[in-house]
Amino acid sequence: MKYPIQSFFPVNLALVTLISIVIASPARAEGLPAIKIGELDASMFTHFSGPQSEGDVKFRETTKGEKCTFSVNPWWDGPALRPPENTHYALEVKFKDVASAPIVCWTYGGLGNAGGPTQVHRIGGLHDGKWKTAIVPVGWDQIYKHQDKVTFGFTTDTAIPVADVTIRLATKEDEERYNAETREWVTRVQANEARSHPLAVKPRAFLKAKPPAAGPVAFVWPTMVCLMQDEQPKDEQVNAPSKIRTCLNM
Repeated sequence: MKYPIQSFFPVNLALVTLISIVIASPARAEGLPAIKIGELDASMFTHFSGPQSEGDVKFRETTKGEKCTFSVNPWWDGPALRPPENTHYALEVKFKDVASAPIVCWTYGGLGNAGGPTQVHRIGGLHDGKWKTAIVPVGWDQIYKHQDKVTFGFTTDTAIPVADVTIRLATKEDEERYNAETREWVTRVQANEARSHPLAVKPRAFLKAKPPAAGPVAFVWPTMVCLMQDEQPKDEQVNAPSKIRTCLNM
C-alpha cells in the first residue's frame, strides 16, 4: 500500500478555511472560548495566509506543499503535558474542498522525530468546491503541550480556505466514519495504480510437503520479514502451533 493507515484509537486539508475553534474536555465541557482563526495572532500560525474573508466568513488559507500549522492554548488544567489519559477527541474541520488530493492532517504530539508531526487522517480531495465538515479523530497521546501551546496542522496540494475547527470528545460513530473514509481515500488515490499494475501473481509451489486440502492455510510469519503476495509457508510452518498476542489498543 502506498500510504500508511494508522489506527483510530488512541494514537491513532487540500484547501481548508479555518474560522473558529471550540474546545471541549472531560473536565470542562462548557464555558471554554470559541477562538476565531481570523482573529488569532499571526505568531500562532506557520505557512498560513493572513486573515481573509468571504462574505461574513473569516478564514486563512494554507500554503501549497507546506506543513501549515496553528496553535491553541491547552484546554486541560494542571501542569500535565497531555490531556487526561485514555481520552479521545475529534476535530470537526469545516473547509472548502478545492483540493485535488486528500488533505493530510497532522498533530504535534511528541511522537515523531524531535517531536515532529504525526499523520492522523486524510480528508477531502474531491476538488468539487463544496464546503464540508470533516471529522479528524485524535487520541490523548497524540496531543502534546509544547511551550504552553497545542499544535495541529495540514498539508495540502493547493491553497485552501479553512473555516471552523471544533475540538470535542470523540464518539463511536467518529471511529466508524474514520475507518470508512480511510478505505475510500486509499482506494481513490490507488485507483490508477491498480489499473496499471494488476495483481496477477501465482503462488509458489510447496518445497517438500504436499499442499494441504483446499482452503486457507494458517501459518506463522516473522513480523520483521516482508510477506510477498506469492509467498508460501515453509513446510515446518504448516499446521504448526501458533501463538497470537493481542491488545485492546487502550
